[in-house]
Amino acid sequence: MRLIAVRDARAPVAELRLLIPAVAPDSRRAGLAELLARGLRAALAATAHAKVSWDGEWLRVEASLPAGTWATGLARTLECLRASEILDGDFARWRAGLVNQARLRARDHRQLLARSLRQRAFAPPGPPLDLPHPALLAATGPAELREFRARTLTAAGAALVLAGDIDPEAAVVTMTRTARRCWPDGEPRARDRPWPTPTGNLLALRGERETLLELCAPSGAAADSPAAHDLLIVALGAYAGSRLAQRFPDPACSAAAGLDVIGGQRLLLLSAQAPAGHGRELLAGLRAELAELRERPPAGAELEAARTFALGQFLGVLDSPAALADKITTDLGYGRAADWVFRFPHQLRKVTAAELGLACARLLSPAALTGVVSSDQSAEELAAAELLPFSGNTTSWW
Repeated sequence: MRLIAVRDARAPVAELRLLIPAVAPDSRRAGLAELLARGLRAALAATAHAKVSWDGEWLRVEASLPAGTWATGLARTLECLRASEILDGDFARWRAGLVNQARLRARDHRQLLARSLRQRAFAPPGPPLDLPHPALLAATGPAELREFRARTLTAAGAALVLAGDIDPEAAVVTMTRTARRCWPDGEPRARDRPWPTPTGNLLALRGERETLLELCAPSGAAADSPAAHDLLIVALGAYAGSRLAQRFPDPACSAAAGLDVIGGQRLLLLSAQAPAGHGRELLAGLRAELAELRERPPAGAELEAARTFALGQFLGVLDSPAALADKITTDLGYGRAADWVFRFPHQLRKVTAAELGLACARLLSPAALTGVVSSDQSAEELAAAELLPFSGNTTSWW
């Protein structure tokens, strides 16, 4: 188990974050991970101000403890997680609620689009699953969950983060002693990294009311500057002065950019939407903007405006020990170093126009993109926009 302690004396608290590997390579284990998160959340409800969640790859436990008694709170939290019982009555209630939630999520158009993009963007067997199948979930029994819990709640591959009004060196000693006493080491857990495989085309899903588009490009080349990739996302479509915001000022026809990390692999994401009858117009505008960015990358005042916004947003969210603990934990889940949060602002300040131009050429090339589009217009009509070639398959999902 990795142990990270950081002093942040802005408030008399100690923010605890526990990150536990729980990758779900199939729908059955996705259901077990969701059920385990619900069970752990119920177990901690009476012991601490705590939350438990699962994001498709990691179980995350969050607790806010008083700075003076954090060691007692840590021991109680770890002991409670391991000792929590799974009663048949509680299990049936958790499962019924999760089955209903899975059915609703399976009918959500945007989630279907995002899930299809995830599967297309990676080579088989694809990325980890984040949605349990309702039928498989309904057939899951409490004995399976107990076995899954015993196998999952170990120190192997886990990380424990503490940020607050603490002495970091002394805290690590206490964290080490408590973790060894409360949690077994467990078997080493190898994490298979999915491999991004851009298709260079679009998959068409037949819609009825509007056009929804999702594009992605892998953003993990060691030769490029990761900070330049982040700055490109901002300049492309993450704030009011971005290229996409200027291209599509009407909220009804809009586009935005973002970053996701799936299985440790960084992806640039581009999401866009247009009302019925305007899908071709949306795709043509995106094609023109991406070509413009490759030919004329942000520089000068535009580059500095994007940098200023990115630094302000990054530093602005670190407004408390809880936010710092959250950020460090998220970075660990992404495969970053524990001190990335402290090094990244300096890297962002050093990004040059040439590095940003290289990121534009690499990430926005048609060959680097993978896409999924749902539209009321036909694939033939959308293909006329020449954003990307279509895969030749059209699927009706709703």
